[in-house]
Amino acid sequence: MDGHSRAAVETLQALGRHGIEVDVASECDCPGFHSRYPRRRFRQPPASCQQKLVEWISRLDADHNYQLIVASTEFSLRPLQFLPTDHPVRTKALLPENESLSIALDKRRTCEFASKLGIPIPRTVIIESLLSLPAVKQYPVVLKPKQSAMVVQGNMVTVAPKIVKDEVERLAVLQKWLPYMPVLEQEYVGGFGVGVELLFDHGHKVWHFMHERIHEYPLTGGASTYRRSIQPKKELLDVAERLFTALQWHGVAMVEFKIVRDGSFYLIEINPRLWGSLALSIDAGVNFPLGLWMSANNEPLPPQPSYKVPYYTRDLMDDLQWTFENLRADHEDPLLLTRPRLRAFAEYIRPLLGRESWDHFDLRDPKVTLAILGAIGRRYSKALWRRVMAKSTESKLVALHRRTMRNLARRTTPLRRVLFLCYGNICRSPVAEELGKRALANVEIESAGFHQLEGRRSPQNIISAASRMGIDLAHSSSRCVTKQQIERADLIVVMDANNYDDLIRRYPKAANRTLLLGLFLERPTINIPDPYGASEEKAWDVVSQINHAINAFAHRLRKEVADESHV
Repeated sequence: MDGHSRAAVETLQALGRHGIEVDVASECDCPGFHSRYPRRRFRQPPASCQQKLVEWISRLDADHNYQLIVASTEFSLRPLQFLPTDHPVRTKALLPENESLSIALDKRRTCEFASKLGIPIPRTVIIESLLSLPAVKQYPVVLKPKQSAMVVQGNMVTVAPKIVKDEVERLAVLQKWLPYMPVLEQEYVGGFGVGVELLFDHGHKVWHFMHERIHEYPLTGGASTYRRSIQPKKELLDVAERLFTALQWHGVAMVEFKIVRDGSFYLIEINPRLWGSLALSIDAGVNFPLGLWMSANNEPLPPQPSYKVPYYTRDLMDDLQWTFENLRADHEDPLLLTRPRLRAFAEYIRPLLGRESWDHFDLRDPKVTLAILGAIGRRYSKALWRRVMAKSTESKLVALHRRTMRNLARRTTPLRRVLFLCYGNICRSPVAEELGKRALANVEIESAGFHQLEGRRSPQNIISAASRMGIDLAHSSSRCVTKQQIERADLIVVMDANNYDDLIRRYPKAANRTLLLGLFLERPTINIPDPYGASEEKAWDVVSQINHAINAFAHRLRKEVADESHV
């Protein structure tokens, strides 16, 4: 099931290479459908329709009498909890009892269960409402929804943990998640991630594997795009075995730890199914899908396989994205999991040394490889096209800006009214209005936005940043721009390309009177970013940019007036 996932593709390839007949299902076209190994390809119901998904797989099993059913993502795993433990589908999926599965799928219960076993976890509090938020002693902190998968507006989505650096970011994330489920707030633990993968048979460990994450995308932490096998660390292996023995686990699972520089470790989460980095264990020598197959057929499993150490695997599509992000990232930021740039490029020679393979790349299954390369090509050709179009748009906007400046220089009447515009009129334009009033004497300054809802207050991050400039926005309220404001303004100043497009689409005649504030900076830019929901640090950066641009703008206006008077 879920043939779009990395675990599903690796599973069907691993079983197919051993001559096992495999069917694959997915909601949409996916790499698994392009493989040579599936006997049949099915479209499964949407993951948000959990009861329909259960009924569908039950009918499919009744028709084809499968020996093994692999729920390769949490989307297809969760609905199986609805089935009785003796249901054929549930039995063939090799799952533990519901109570154990529920503990593994619920991060809150995972933490509670681990704590009872004496397994270290990050300091954790549960937040269930915005009305009673606990104080944060030290930022950053990590926010996690109680469950990784949730239904949002009728769609099942995966929600990754979020590192927040201040109260503004924290509140924005909680406002987004709390309507759906409680949120865990944990202390931030630095270090590197280690995964312990296991195959259990009714509470008894059969096989194990251990790997270390090298690249994670996004850089703040996420799925591993590049990893390596490591020798089992006895303490971690003992803790993982103790955890799953206590759960009387059956089937596969992966437990993730964070290793701190001093050698201490914390349990981060349990992944109660096959994992995204499955290619590494298979290619290094521990074929977990084959172990599942043998266990499902009551075949005796061989002893713990030996595996290659160190061996590396790479998810090429997402790791290319990681490489580009790593190039641009601030390598001094301790919250970003960056790597030395030159080393990251040098690592690409490992396949030539026989020490690395790429997820799903298999000479015996070339259509999957071609599908991945095609997807990579489409992704980056679209990105290149967007970049070309952005450059074209930028050139056009710069030309229009310069035309407005020429028109301004030819004015025969004094500049009386300037209107600053942004989208919401709660962040950038009210700051520009107040700074403009300081810098431009004898000019009427006002601001507005395109958001239809008026009377909204500025967010706390902007209020705090503006106060450092001596500006009080505590009582500022948003206004929606009107036709009268546009018509009476001698000059209109916008914050980004989207503002410009919104303005000209509604009031095309305003083009000859419109400027982009960011083009007055020492390093000109089309877009001054919207700091709504950003950290206080980023909000201060934006307010500082606006201040520098307003001063340069005022200086330029005075110069234009002086030059015109001289002529």
